[in-house]
Amino acid sequence: MKRFEKLKCAWALLLGAALGLGLVTTPSAAAENEGEALYGAQCADCHGARDIAWWADQYPDAQERRDWLDRFLRRHYPPADDERALIIEHIEAVIADEQ
Repeated sequence: MKRFEKLKCAWALLLGAALGLGLVTTPSAAAENEGEALYGAQCADCHGARDIAWWADQYPDAQERRDWLDRFLRRHYPPADDERALIIEHIEAVIADEQ
């Protein structure tokens, strides 16, 4: 049993170090990076930080804002459903970082 505990601790330390160095990402971090890349490729040429701030001001309730962004993206520039969700999550993360 002691050997198993030492091995478990070694794996935990190794995983912690890998996460800390950015060698491994969590699913949410990977999704955020993908959302940021999608936003950069599909939205950022026309919609920058001022637009994101305006959206936050116009829709202070996060769920209402997400619903509006979903409708907006479906009409304005319809990315695939999974890409749209990642873009919205990126926008929400930017807003959360600014508050």
